[in-house]
Amino acid sequence: MKPYVSRVNYYSGNLPIYGLSYGASEGGHLAICRQPTTATTTLFTFLPTTAFFEFIPLTKLESFANDIFVPAVDSHNKVAKTLELGDLQVGHVYQPVVTTFQGLYRYQLGDVVRMIGFNGGSPEFEFVQRNNILLSVNSDKTDEGELQNVMEKASAFVKGEGGVEVVEYTSCVDHSCSPGHYVIFVEIEGPLNQNDEKMASIMQECCCMLDASFNHAYKKGRKAGRIGALELGVVEKGSFQKVMQHRLEKGSISMSQYKPPRSIVHNSPLYKVLQSELVATYRSTLTTWDIYQESN
Repeated sequence: MKPYVSRVNYYSGNLPIYGLSYGASEGGHLAICRQPTTATTTLFTFLPTTAFFEFIPLTKLESFANDIFVPAVDSHNKVAKTLELGDLQVGHVYQPVVTTFQGLYRYQLGDVVRMIGFNGGSPEFEFVQRNNILLSVNSDKTDEGELQNVMEKASAFVKGEGGVEVVEYTSCVDHSCSPGHYVIFVEIEGPLNQNDEKMASIMQECCCMLDASFNHAYKKGRKAGRIGALELGVVEKGSFQKVMQHRLEKGSISMSQYKPPRSIVHNSPLYKVLQSELVATYRSTLTTWDIYQESN
């Protein structure tokens, strides 16, 4: 909206601009927007009457080239507690957590915001980035957009080769062995049986395709042996319905707000649900030389 600020100021006499500017599928939250003429970026002040806001303190991982933020730890090396609006500090970064009248309970928005000052007595924030890094073993960083692009490529391959549809998928990083590696869980449906030799061949090739499709940092880690071969797990039909049921039974999210998780924690309850539903597992057979050729 920046191109229209001068026109709005002309007609409004430079009155402050208000609007539902900080919004998502979880709901719009009324915010005061500081005019871009007095700031380099749009600034927001959450109004506490629209929802109950908490904030997870974040810290930047200095060892990575790009900005990656993780929950901060306290002096006892435990994850720091969430904070309320009155406890925030200028210059620190946080992830907003919202509880709404519509039924969301302590829902993590996935945004990184930095507190830059006060609007009256209310903390004022600038948006930093989406904190959507899903997978990382070493220096690799795979976000939700890249994972989706990779899975779309794999889905097109299995559909073209065997008429098989990828119904749903999720991912995790397995650090239980060294080096750690990516794990992709998929639920598929189609004319081929899981025990069919052709089906096994297609999924094995798909597994290798996935392993060769991630970013340069991933391929560099694979070449150097810092990242292990990708693992592809095929689960029973209806497995992701069980994942949804598990999430809903925990009461942390409503049916209308449920979204299939694109990343889960290894050995978490959701991981164990999918592990119990596995019907076939494949491991990439690409060598470091194969990865080298793919990256050049």
